[in-house]
Amino acid sequence: MITNNLKQLMRDKNINQGELAEITGLSRQTINKYCRNRITRFDEPSLEVFCEYFEVSFNELLQIVPGKR
Repeated sequence: MITNNLKQLMRDKNINQGELAEITGLSRQTINKYCRNRITRFDEPSLEVFCEYFEVSFNELLQIVPGKR
């Protein structure tokens, strides 16, 4: 299973989903799905926006959790 660290990155920057949506131009619904790990297909442009805003690499944003589905 692939998960993401978006919630932790948001905590580190002390911002909420609404603020992140406003800053990045992504919808609240999209951000909510990423925060809850409810994404079934990762959208490359969204991942790029997150990586640019948080100044992290894909490897720092995403992680593979072996054996989980």
